[in-house]
Amino acid sequence: MANRVFFASDKSLALAVDHTVYRYGTTLEYVDASHIKVKGNQYIRIDQALVVIDTDTTIGWECLDTGSPEASKTYHVYVCIQSGNNEPIFRISLSDSAPSGFDTTTSREIGTFQTDSSGDIDPNSITGPSGGWTPKVHGNETHTPDMLPLDTSSAINAYMSGNKWLSVATSGIVGLPKQSVSYFRLGTEQSISDSTWTKVALDTVIIDRQSEVDTTNNRWTATEDGTYFMYGILRWKATTVVGGKTYQIAIYKNGVNVMSALFVAPTSGAGVSSLVCLVQDLSAGDYVELWAWHNSGAAASLVAHAGTSLSVIKVA
Repeated sequence: MANRVFFASDKSLALAVDHTVYRYGTTLEYVDASHIKVKGNQYIRIDQALVVIDTDTTIGWECLDTGSPEASKTYHVYVCIQSGNNEPIFRISLSDSAPSGFDTTTSREIGTFQTDSSGDIDPNSITGPSGGWTPKVHGNETHTPDMLPLDTSSAINAYMSGNKWLSVATSGIVGLPKQSVSYFRLGTEQSISDSTWTKVALDTVIIDRQSEVDTTNNRWTATEDGTYFMYGILRWKATTVVGGKTYQIAIYKNGVNVMSALFVAPTSGAGVSSLVCLVQDLSAGDYVELWAWHNSGAAASLVAHAGTSLSVIKVA
């Protein structure tokens, strides 16, 4: 098949592709003193486009972006895209950022080479992008560093900017060590006035992986867009519970009640728990709080322990 470009309206097309080579070895190969070969079997992401290089392509100084070949210089080889054209083109340039007429959104370096004192291409100087790849090893498989193995006998750990975002044990259990998980509870017994919605003063953090709990304002604030599971529970103090009265719990999002539940106490003096759970899409900056209400005719108290708490977990 011919070399080609796929354009997308966003970067989802190249979700798992940065500069992935599905064969091992360099992306460029020496041909002669004035030509190099761009090797086939490459997927290359350029901004919102995915370039597929299926076939080997020989290029020479006709692809030089400006001027004439110079001796003892380092040249950069780029694959470039043009709006409305689904065939990539190649450019050779002295620039280490982008060839003339292109920028980082329309070009991607795929290798370099040097010229000798005569201006000929040095066959021993050819490298892949940024000096080429060093193969990585996971258990029984060697692969390029931006690829995860499909078959391995060792545990897998994946990192982004030094942060481990994925772990897979040899048992197959998947870990998401940076996924949002928070669990915080009431640290001191709280009195709730009769027939008045009152925010629960959750102020004791048990788990807060992404530092999203605000104990000053007794709320949890999302740092990333996503879908979240929330579970709230209230434990009412037995000596303040009145039989036949209603005890409610609610999760508020940005100050608005989005889910509530109630429990009617069967008898006076009995410990009562109210609980509510919810799956909700949240945007970064949205906050959630736990609120309480009852109509027992006098103040009722919430017990300070794990029975009065809010948990928030990012699930997607």
